[in-house]
Amino acid sequence: MSSTVTQRLIARDLKSVRELRRGTVMTDIRALDFDQGGLTSTVFVVDVNIGAGNILRDVIVKSATGRGAREFAQPGKAVEVQRNAGGRWICIGASDRIKLTACVQELDESDDSASAVADEGFTYGRRVFTYYADNNAWGAAGFGNAVVLDAQGNEVLS
Repeated sequence: MSSTVTQRLIARDLKSVRELRRGTVMTDIRALDFDQGGLTSTVFVVDVNIGAGNILRDVIVKSATGRGAREFAQPGKAVEVQRNAGGRWICIGASDRIKLTACVQELDESDDSASAVADEGFTYGRRVFTYYADNNAWGAAGFGNAVVLDAQGNEVLS
């Protein structure tokens, strides 16, 4: 039995729905132009931490309203990401779970003492622009790029 084009499209959409994850936005939303020759393919993207040491880079942020509303994709906010049929992750909306860093403490019940173990996860921070960092200029706090940090505060590079 052959399938129609409509049946294949429905099957593709059902398959893509299965690839749904929750994560935390790690960077400010930024414009990315996939067409380097012009502005015909500009999309808005963020980096998303989906846990287990996985950070998705340049996840396209889908407008929640169809009119460009993307305020749900701010650093530290919980989002849902979905893989489309082409294998690309897309940020589709807000989520009910958040993944950031955690500080774990072990409790020794024999003497009620607690000891810290290595921090876990990722968070985001801001790297101050070079001008403000070098000149101690007014406005240094907050002026910079959002970067992904590991639990020890080290920048995570692509």
